[in-house]
Amino acid sequence: MKKKICPIFCKKTFLLLFCLFLVTFATSAVAQEFSAQIKIQQPEGTYYFDYFVKDHLYRLEGKDSSGEPMIIIANRQDDSYIGIQPIMKFYMELSKEEMFLFNPIIAWDMITEGYKEEKTGKEIIADFECEKYVYYSQQSATEPSAEVWYSPELNHRVKIAIPLINAGQSTFELLNIQAGSQDEEKFQIPEGYTKMASPAEQAQAGTGNNQVSPKATTGKIEGESPIGRTLRSGKIMQIRVNPALEKNLIIENTGNGDASVTVTPFRSGESIASQVIKKTLTSNAKTKPSFSSGLKVDEIQIKVEEGMVRASVLQESPFTDEIKRQEYYLFENFGQGLSLSDNKLIRLALMGDNQSSATSQIEITFFKGEYLDPLEKLSLSLQNGETRQWEFQQGEIKTMDIVSGDSCGVKVILEQSTPTKKELSQEEIQKLNQNVMKNNLTAVHAALTSGVDSSLIVFSTDSLLMSACAQGTPDMVSLILDYHPDINYQDTYGNNALTKAAGNFSHYREMVPMLLQAGIDPNSKVGSAGQINSTALGKVTTQALQTQSEEDYQIVELFLKKDADANLSTKNGTTPLMQAAYKGNVALVKLFLEYGADPTLKDKTGKTALDMVKQKGYQEIIQLLTQ
Repeated sequence: MKKKICPIFCKKTFLLLFCLFLVTFATSAVAQEFSAQIKIQQPEGTYYFDYFVKDHLYRLEGKDSSGEPMIIIANRQDDSYIGIQPIMKFYMELSKEEMFLFNPIIAWDMITEGYKEEKTGKEIIADFECEKYVYYSQQSATEPSAEVWYSPELNHRVKIAIPLINAGQSTFELLNIQAGSQDEEKFQIPEGYTKMASPAEQAQAGTGNNQVSPKATTGKIEGESPIGRTLRSGKIMQIRVNPALEKNLIIENTGNGDASVTVTPFRSGESIASQVIKKTLTSNAKTKPSFSSGLKVDEIQIKVEEGMVRASVLQESPFTDEIKRQEYYLFENFGQGLSLSDNKLIRLALMGDNQSSATSQIEITFFKGEYLDPLEKLSLSLQNGETRQWEFQQGEIKTMDIVSGDSCGVKVILEQSTPTKKELSQEEIQKLNQNVMKNNLTAVHAALTSGVDSSLIVFSTDSLLMSACAQGTPDMVSLILDYHPDINYQDTYGNNALTKAAGNFSHYREMVPMLLQAGIDPNSKVGSAGQINSTALGKVTTQALQTQSEEDYQIVELFLKKDADANLSTKNGTTPLMQAAYKGNVALVKLFLEYGADPTLKDKTGKTALDMVKQKGYQEIIQLLTQ
């Protein structure tokens, strides 16, 4: 299962990794315009980031230490930094001090400061001529403390190598450098993103959360969908929304008397007069106004003229969108069940947004079926502004249930999308198949996570899963199953993964149960209708008759428990019961009879199972077949 459960954009998550890059590569003066990939190799792992430079501006794109997408836009002239969270669509304005506040390797900021510099020559690095410098500390005048390669053309360091005590080294280098003009938009805050308070702003305001507190004097609450708030008379909630999405509002009177509200949609700063809604609600009454994406509404104002209401602003994608987005907002003591598509990639994000407290308590359960067969159940405490995200492959979960506690305010964003398939050349496909046969789990995992179709045909008419079942290992089969291939795909001859696994005499005992538990057709067979050459159950029965192993008997029984047809026969009319009876295997005869095998069926020569055992003289089986 491919699942992530991690905080996004909390102070440590956001600040730790990126500081390293800032201090390492931002020490040069104004650079030229170029793009590159940053490779950082540390003893504990290797990290990659996309890097864009435009004069005194630069942009970093990558993943934080928890694997979540992160973006930083920096201005070298005024030492200012903007951190962008693309999933929840918000950003923070951060000072240099805030960037370094939680950085455990802040010493990188002074990699060469105070060191003796010695120019040792020139080298070509990443296709650019670089000046090489060696730096020595005062404590070691003979052993270099750092090696730096600097490109005058880029006005930028291209590579830095730092020797480590254990004789290894940490390296920082630019790869795939492309000199050329960079788009201005890369260095701007994307439209529609919400500004969140930085740690310093939170401390100054004393709010303890990641939202800029509304000014009490204005009586206005500002935010972005999805959002929910309790509003009293005179309060205004001004909410930014995405013009391309459908808007759904829920307004409930939570007071004892009547409540009057005015809902005003805006487009490009102008109210849409024809769409203004005025409502008076009796106690406990609700209204659910909505605005279609065709109106291009980008802001919604809810004003309480009288009384007290609980208002939510939510969005969902039009049915024509490729990515199906649904938004929810959970107040306290609320339950939300969600049903999911079988053929979609599932992304779920929850964000703490409690109006009355700094934290929200929720419980979330993921189910394999229709609220049955729980996969995982979690109890979470979300700080305001803290986000948790999960990702599931196609068919991995069917439903989920989210229940809020006594104090709660949580934004819920669910996205379901068709996975993008990565195209491979014939040479790349051959290499992938070789990696399957060589049990190179790392390479195959990398290919699948990059978007390669898990149902890809990799050899003749064999799918990736079929190839793994025929010539791979149980670990390889398990890995591919994690990416939900078409498990029942058949080639032109009728072969599928189960028939291939049944013929893998080295690993069938692990592979066959794995496939049956994953839901493959237990009646898998090779050949066409009326011309069945073999069946998966028949193959495994043959193995069990040869080995007389209890483990093989259990695999045969698993077929039957998964609703395999005990009377499924080949083109010769041979059934599993006939196989067992002919070999005199009492245990398997009993098993097949228990699951409905018909002893009166005849093979192509006109013989029944009873005819076969009479010739052999197996008295116990004769009694079983004549009962």
